[in-house]
Amino acid sequence: MFGYFKNILRKMVEAPAEDATPATQYYDDVTAYEQTHAPSGKVSPSGNGHHANGKEIELPLNIVLKGMPLELQLRVRWAAVGEAMISTPREKILSQLSRGSVKISFGELRTAAPELFDNLNDRDRMLVPLPLSEILARLNQGQPGC
Repeated sequence: MFGYFKNILRKMVEAPAEDATPATQYYDDVTAYEQTHAPSGKVSPSGNGHHANGKEIELPLNIVLKGMPLELQLRVRWAAVGEAMISTPREKILSQLSRGSVKISFGELRTAAPELFDNLNDRDRMLVPLPLSEILARLNQGQPGC
């Protein structure tokens, strides 16, 4: 019986798949996709952490993605977001600071960057923690006299 499986595996290794895509072709396709499908919505390429009207705070999207629960990280189509920022209403952040953490729903995050995540909405109510150190740094920058 083991000889049978050994022969099958040997044949699979010896005969490469004819329709296999070379690794370099795959890499080029992924790179091209990432360059043409940047996140949109409330995501900005980069910034100083403050929205022009002062009612929103921008946070680095890559740090937010790293802090997501594992089951939500599986919903990310591509993680190469560069210096993209995500805007969050200042009032929402201030109302949660007294709890010691600030969170937004996965649905809000998915809506802000629809190209970044898959289209499934079954986890939209799960909460995603926002980086408190980044929030505090940006709030301190926005205070008068700092």
